[in-house]
Amino acid sequence: MRTKLIESNKPEKYIHSVRNVDQGSITSITTIFNSIPMGTPLVLNLGPTLEPSFYQNGLQPGAEDGLQVVLPSSAASGGQGLGTLAVQMLHYGIAAGNMAYGQYGECFIHGVFPYALVTRQTRSATTVSWPSIASLAAGQLLTVDSINNAYATEATSAATHQFSIVQIFLIDSLASLAGSATASTDTRLANLTKQRVFIRGM
Repeated sequence: MRTKLIESNKPEKYIHSVRNVDQGSITSITTIFNSIPMGTPLVLNLGPTLEPSFYQNGLQPGAEDGLQVVLPSSAASGGQGLGTLAVQMLHYGIAAGNMAYGQYGECFIHGVFPYALVTRQTRSATTVSWPSIASLAAGQLLTVDSINNAYATEATSAATHQFSIVQIFLIDSLASLAGSATASTDTRLANLTKQRVFIRGM
């Protein structure tokens, strides 16, 4: 395959169409329709069941296989019938914009992307203070953080992250972060920042 932009002085980018079908964990009692924020890693919604599973809206069974995507946390929980394997093998680039449930959008699969979500700090509860984090050099290989629906460096606990077949690298170095006391208004368990990355997914 060969692609070429009309503006030859611009960097090449590869972007695919996708559709958000994330309904959260299949073990959830209540169905949750999840939005996908820009910069989030995407996982293809592929598995033994064709999507759609039957003829509907003019589409043959399986017509949306390769189009539907979900969050890494939903893929890791077994939403595709493949469990954590789905996060590793079916990582499908970065959400190029915000996508509400059922909405069509775009995923960025090759080139420089300026707003990938990267996990910098985590904590076990909102009552726990944020830990200090050492600086990171540029060129770090990133992995998919299936807990926080972001990317993380390999230096972060491997137990909560899945190695991605798609190669994605941190372009810039990251400054250290000082520890800070918890605040009653801060309900986050992870501190995510938007970072410039190079992704090679083709």
